[in-house]
Amino acid sequence: MGIELKDIEKLTEKISELHKALSDFPQVLEYMRLAANMEHIGPVIVPQEERWIRAGDAASILGIGKPELYRLVKERKLQPYYIDESNKCMRFKLSDILSIPQPVAELEAG
Repeated sequence: MGIELKDIEKLTEKISELHKALSDFPQVLEYMRLAANMEHIGPVIVPQEERWIRAGDAASILGIGKPELYRLVKERKLQPYYIDESNKCMRFKLSDILSIPQPVAELEAG
């Protein structure tokens, strides 16, 4: 029993619907990228407002270690933010992390 033409047509229609949905809602792609790169298992929720993450989470999403992340900061390729005046609580905007192309992050790690 093989695949029938009507099954291929249904699949093609579903793929077109998915493509349109991803074009209309790009935050779904951000969610999928974040979920794929997280080390833990469980739901990942990305709220509409800006989300602040720690250095370890930023490095994990980018697939690099903390030293490489700090090098990106030192080279001014990534903007850190501090939540207090002591400059000890470094945070990153999730949107900034997700905007870094994955191949660039991989090149930085190598």
